[in-house]
Amino acid sequence: MDYAVKFLRKSAEPNLIALIRKSIPCYHFSGFNPLFLGKYDFIEIFDKDELIAGITYCITEKTAIINDVIVKDGYRNKGIGSYLVKLVEDECREKKIKTITTSNANAQGSKLAKKNSFETKKGAYFFKNVQLKPDKGN
Repeated sequence: MDYAVKFLRKSAEPNLIALIRKSIPCYHFSGFNPLFLGKYDFIEIFDKDELIAGITYCITEKTAIINDVIVKDGYRNKGIGSYLVKLVEDECREKKIKTITTSNANAQGSKLAKKNSFETKKGAYFFKNVQLKPDKGN
């Protein structure tokens, strides 16, 4: 994948907000709430200067919550949504977070969750246990 990746930590003005507003319906888990700006982290993916995909998520003390996965038309079904989920998983491993949760808003979000080994609980609620790497000292 030859795309530029940009991490935004608790950003108040990610470019992704405009893409979310333009791209619904798309790979979308639960619906971004602008009231939570400043609480979410964002990862944006660019093809040259064009924003083509992104993910919004929040990591708490014990879990990560994926809110939105957005992939622009023309870039879907190329593994970009799964790549974004993997980036969040990698960050969880670094921070020793063992669980990622999300909820499902549509069939595409459900497909993406299942493709990335999320398990279903209570119909539209997904979770995934993150395999942590063992400490080298143990």
